[in-house]
Amino acid sequence: MIIGIEYTKRVKNGLVVKNIPYKIHDKPCDEGCCKNDKTIGIRDKLRVNWLLNVFMPSKNITVFDYKY
Repeated sequence: MIIGIEYTKRVKNGLVVKNIPYKIHDKPCDEGCCKNDKTIGIRDKLRVNWLLNVFMPSKNITVFDYKY
């Protein structure tokens, strides 16, 4: 079950993509307390890679806000 959404950033060669969403999943545990899983969707992951490797270098953009 998804219990929340948080945001992170990714930096590569001085280029920054910020506000990348990832989901926090409630992880059932048999023994005591466990950390929750965090996942980034494949669409978001592929888009961030494309931004960092293709789009941002060609347009001379150093910071990209994924949220907007």
